[in-house]
Amino acid sequence: MRPRLTRLLVTIAAATLVLLGTVTPASAAPAPCDGVWVVVQPDQKDAATATATCATEHSTGLAALKSAGFSAEVSGTMLARIDGLPKDADFNANGGYYWSYWSAPVAADGSIGTWEYYQVGPDVSKPEAGKAEGWLLTNEQNATGPAVKAVPEAAAPTPPAAPPSDQGSPIGAIVAGTVVVLALIGLGGWWIVRRRRG
Repeated sequence: MRPRLTRLLVTIAAATLVLLGTVTPASAAPAPCDGVWVVVQPDQKDAATATATCATEHSTGLAALKSAGFSAEVSGTMLARIDGLPKDADFNANGGYYWSYWSAPVAADGSIGTWEYYQVGPDVSKPEAGKAEGWLLTNEQNATGPAVKAVPEAAAPTPPAAPPSDQGSPIGAIVAGTVVVLALIGLGGWWIVRRRRG
């Protein structure tokens, strides 16, 4: 009887450990975007100035930029300003600054792939759903696109309200129940052994 009792106790202890085991939190997921991500970085030397916003309208790059909430001023086929920057939009007088225009794939985990320079203007480009549109204000000849490497994470769900304190913790109930079961099994085993000796 003792080997059986030992096996039963081990099984119950293992089940208890499983129930009490810590739950690994789910990895952060990218925020959903039914359209394209628009990344705008107004300071080429400060990655913190870059923002990524979802645009639901993306028939053209210009439409996507506006859909993402940015104001845009166009001069001919060139984008002169985004949200009023640069203050001096004259390329020849402002130190060579202009809005470079980029595209990049977005992976399932939200990471942004390699930025590729657009060969057409935003008025005729056709952004693909699920991709990222990038805008970097720069005067560098060898710029590689905005510094953003991933789209924003989805907001964490609101945790449920904590139960009233008089209800106790479910973990505490599991522990208490397990202790009672183990005590009853131990008492039963002791009683059987005692009867056999008696």
